[in-house]
Amino acid sequence: MSTYISSLDVIPSSSYNIPQPGRLATPIAAAGSSTTQLVSTGAEFTAAKTRPLGYTINGGDIIYNATQSVVYQIVKVVNDTTIEIATAPVAIAPSDTCFIYKGNVRPATSAASGSEGYSLYFGASGDVKVEDVSNNTVTLKSVPVGKIIDLQVIKIYDSNPTPPAGIVALEKID
Repeated sequence: MSTYISSLDVIPSSSYNIPQPGRLATPIAAAGSSTTQLVSTGAEFTAAKTRPLGYTINGGDIIYNATQSVVYQIVKVVNDTTIEIATAPVAIAPSDTCFIYKGNVRPATSAASGSEGYSLYFGASGDVKVEDVSNNTVTLKSVPVGKIIDLQVIKIYDSNPTPPAGIVALEKID
């Protein structure tokens, strides 16, 4: 039996890897948010504000839009209240609740560096297409509810097939 040290409710994305567990910030989107930026009144996104708290928000980090179940990648922090995001097909709307996590960006040429990946817990049954730490893409068929898959996964695709709801990434202890 494996031992896990952290977890994350996953929003599947064919474009971005599963972020590192451990929420950095929980901004509420404000007017001015769009397909290219997150604006949050009263936020403190810059390194000058976050570094004393033990973290920084950088390009490559991930925003989970919990309201719309959409994933965005941060391009850069513009100022205390604005983050530029990679152009997204769905706009961040005012009042959307967002969670910011450290990204798990891995060099495409090396399976040996980057995230060690995550085991997956399934809260609902179904088929799910994943990418493992060796950059193999496979479809796990008919995964039953309550099942933990110890294949170390870095990405869960959001379509072809559409994954079941309730997938949790579990970080194993070394």
